[in-house]
Amino acid sequence: MARFGTAMISSVLILTGSAAGAATFTISSIAGAWDSAVLTDASAATGLGTSTISWGDPVPGAGQSGYDFTANSTPIIDDNPFVLGTFTHLNYPVYGPTLKTANLKVDVAGDIDGTAFNATTTYSFLHEETPNVGPCAYAGTTVCPDKVTLTSSTEVDQLIVVGGVTYRLVIDGFDTGLGPLSYFITEEWQDNQALLKGRLEVVAAQVPPPEVPLPGGVWAMAAGLGALGALRRRRRVA
Repeated sequence: MARFGTAMISSVLILTGSAAGAATFTISSIAGAWDSAVLTDASAATGLGTSTISWGDPVPGAGQSGYDFTANSTPIIDDNPFVLGTFTHLNYPVYGPTLKTANLKVDVAGDIDGTAFNATTTYSFLHEETPNVGPCAYAGTTVCPDKVTLTSSTEVDQLIVVGGVTYRLVIDGFDTGLGPLSYFITEEWQDNQALLKGRLEVVAAQVPPPEVPLPGGVWAMAAGLGALGALRRRRRVA
């Protein structure tokens, strides 16, 4: 299908700062599934628990509208930032109940310098299926483009500690190359793709406690005790 615009969802996983050259990480598996998809009549879209959901009664010659997530191939080794997968909005003229909200859950597994980790990120989307007649809410060459909005991104509160350095998953928004955006517009009869990207961020590095010098009197006392012990040993020998 033709594509209108390309968006990028920056999500999670880079080694930042000096840690980038110090640690080696590998992404061993990526999986994504839609665990929620609510239609305008409060029913659920087709395909929950899989990587593709669909909805609507299509016009003749068209298919249902839908969302798809295709996970990137693994393993991924020290590729920063790396691509988790591709999100695609398939936009066809449909009638009946249409999508209102959807949640995509992405599971990532890998290791940092041999220490394994598993992390789950959930992306929440707000969908606006516009009427297929003008006037249109959003400008486009077809009647009428639909809007997809990334409303929130959450992460499992999991910190990964390796060699005294703590890492966590970082969530960003849509990125079309012009800066972070929270939405994109998809033309009718077309699809819009977005790369879901990731990075690991250094939260904190372990700092050894500072050495506290002992007061001069302590050293003098230790020296005095040592001299007293030596004097007692000499007396016993005598």
